[in-house]
Amino acid sequence: MTYKYLRSVLILIGVLALQFKGFAQVKVQNIGTVDGVNVAKEEVRREMRRYRFEVYNFVASKKGEINGAESIEILRKKAIDSLAVIKVQEKLLTERNLWPYKDYQEFLTDLHNSNNNRRKLSANGQVIYGPVEYNEQTFFDYRFSNALIQLKQKLVAEKLITITDDNLQTKFKKLQETVYKEEKYTLSAFARQVKDAYIEEAYAALIKHYAQNAKRNLDLNKVNQINLTN
Repeated sequence: MTYKYLRSVLILIGVLALQFKGFAQVKVQNIGTVDGVNVAKEEVRREMRRYRFEVYNFVASKKGEINGAESIEILRKKAIDSLAVIKVQEKLLTERNLWPYKDYQEFLTDLHNSNNNRRKLSANGQVIYGPVEYNEQTFFDYRFSNALIQLKQKLVAEKLITITDDNLQTKFKKLQETVYKEEKYTLSAFARQVKDAYIEEAYAALIKHYAQNAKRNLDLNKVNQINLTN
């Protein structure tokens, strides 16, 4: 095992062991926009934390071909690409009054207040659903996934996602190759499930298109300075 490889691994292991600042103490720093939606340095770090294990495994599989600095660059790029997908969805949500935050500072404040409230309820013996305290990642995923349920319904109603009988027939034929192989499965009996599966597929294709064509206006000097320690 080479020094170069060890250095890459140790840098990433150090990244995994970091402790995060309290949410109330964070002062959000904007580093640019994606399709006009603000991107904060703290969001980049959140997405870097999301993908750190994936990048660690990728770097480890290369056995010394990627050094420590390059591994962090890969992690940053992964985070930025992820945020491009997130931001085009946030834009759609905001346009339809489905996203309650005007910026990431408001999100972190809501996280802080929600955790305070949940801790008080738990201390008083009241029933709460989910964890007593969310972290930044889990709270974002919770809020975002719930908002997307409403967004998909809106896009269908607005016909940005169109559903025809041919669409459903085609989707059902694909499903028959996997989960609906047995004769007991018919389109008429499982129309709702097939429709939901089609909407998910159509939504993913729509967001992929938006993200690929999104205008990224980011301060690359600031982006390139981001790691999980600052």
